[in-house]
This record gives sequence, structure tokens and C-alpha cells, in this order.
Amino acid sequence: MNWKHLMSGICAVASFPGALHAAACATLTPSPASMVVSGWDPIGGAAQDLSLNLSLQRVSSSAKSVRLILVDAETAALPLRIAGSNGPRYEITDTATGSLIAYPMSTSVDSTNAPVRAFPNGANASINIAARLHVFANTSPIEDFIGGNSYTQRFWYTAQCRDAQGRVTAQDTLVASGITISATTPKVAKVITAQPALIDFGNFTTATQQLMISIRSTSSLNVTAATQNGGKFLRDGTPAPVPDYAAIPYTMIFGQKTVASGGSLVNFPRAGVPGKDIPFTLTLPGGVPTGKMAGTYSDVITLTISPGQ
Repeated sequence: MNWKHLMSGICAVASFPGALHAAACATLTPSPASMVVSGWDPIGGAAQDLSLNLSLQRVSSSAKSVRLILVDAETAALPLRIAGSNGPRYEITDTATGSLIAYPMSTSVDSTNAPVRAFPNGANASINIAARLHVFANTSPIEDFIGGNSYTQRFWYTAQCRDAQGRVTAQDTLVASGITISATTPKVAKVITAQPALIDFGNFTTATQQLMISIRSTSSLNVTAATQNGGKFLRDGTPAPVPDYAAIPYTMIFGQKTVASGGSLVNFPRAGVPGKDIPFTLTLPGGVPTGKMAGTYSDVITLTISPGQ
């Protein structure tokens, strides 16, 4: 038995107005402002990393250092998720120190480990913070996601400025940052038991045999069946044209749906990301065969399982 499976890609779009500038401590300019997570796959996919540069320009020369955090506008607790409680888990860290710099809405800047960075000398001094967006792989535990669902997360920021003695001189709190993260769950199907498998009727003492196919999918399933002998077991070594006494017709059932040789099932119910075992059943419509030539009868079935809607 030969199995094939197909997988789809991922697409995402994002847009958001430009940064709204703070007036007391520092103005933030992100680059890029819109980050699109284009390679995240909830079925066996790896974690995804994107780079983000945060440029902070101080308002007053009395500010000698600054502490910055990004604030997730929807999430109430760690771990953060794109679009509140629905999307993939993520974090944003300071690349140089590894410290978290993205926090839930209720977080006070003083309660974080975000680093305090010194401004360079100069009337219009600014600093650049290299950051990393890390979107976690869908493991431990495996969570379900539906293909085609799109997620967008917007951010605010809080910047706290300090003087040369480390005293807080100004703070901008919950200012729109202009940063968005966007992702779309791909429509994907993966057959876990994708290696060739054998359905053995033995000596034809039964009219039904079954094989379980383990599948994980974010979408419904399209299933196409192709058979080498047109949906019949043929006696090995029998020359064409094959007589009826050397052929045994069979019926294929995927789940509870009959699929003909050369036929298809469209939008079969999805297996879910954690996965499901779906029975693939062969039945002999004429019952246990009689009056057939002795010998070995066989056919090769190829199922192509791809994402549906």
C-alpha cells in the first residue's frame, strides 16, 4: 500500500498606522513596523524567529538612560499569544541580554527585567535596541489550530527615562507603538502513517479488512484513490484480458465514506492538529469469494490526502 500526502503554505498580511510619538521621555520608531510570521506550521513545524529594531530618541537632554517595554494590548498573562488567547505563543526579547521586553497589559515597567540603556551624548541622542520575536513551535502540549484563521497583535510601549543619578525624570505609558505581528494558520494535512502498508485478506476467510491511517490536519481533507487494477484484486501471473474467475472486486471506505477507484472525497472532516486515526476499510461486495482460481491476488492502492477548505 502506498501513501502520499500534500501540504500547503502559509500566508499572512498586516497593516497598522505609523508610530504615535511620546512627548515626555522618548519617541519610538520600530523597524519593521509590521512583522509577518510566514513560516509557522502548527503540525510538526519549528519555532520561528524574526528580527526587530527599536529606535528610541530622547525628548530632553536631562534623560541619560531609558528602560523600554512593549505591551501586548490583549493578553492578560504569560505566555503571550498573538491575538489574545487564540494565536500561537510568542515572546520578544532584547537580543543583547536575552531579557524579555514584551509583557502583558497590566505590567509595570518597574517590575520587569528589561535592561536600562544609556543614551549617548548629544542634543538629539537616540539608541537602537536589537530585539527578537520568537514564535514557539506547537509542542508540549500540542494545541489545535484551524487552517485559514488569521491573527493580528498590536502593541503599546512604556518608556521610562532617568537622569545621571538614576532617578526617574519622565515616563511615557501605554503609547501606541505602531508595531503589529500577523500570522495565518496554514491549511495543511500530514499523514503520520505515510509508509507503504499491507492489507491482508489471508485466505479470503473474511469479506472485510481494515487499516488505521493516522492523520493530523488544520483543515478538512481531500482524498483521492487510485488503484493499479481498477478496484479489483487480480491473480498474479494471469495474462490480460483477465477472466472473472481471476479477479475479485472490492470496495474502499475512508472513514464512513465510500471512495471509488479514480474517485475523490472533498472536504472530509478535519483530523485536527493533535491528530486522529481514520479507518480505511476494504470490503468484498460479493462476500467471501468462491469459484476462483488458486493463487495470490493483489492490487496497489495509492491514497493522496491533501488539505481541503
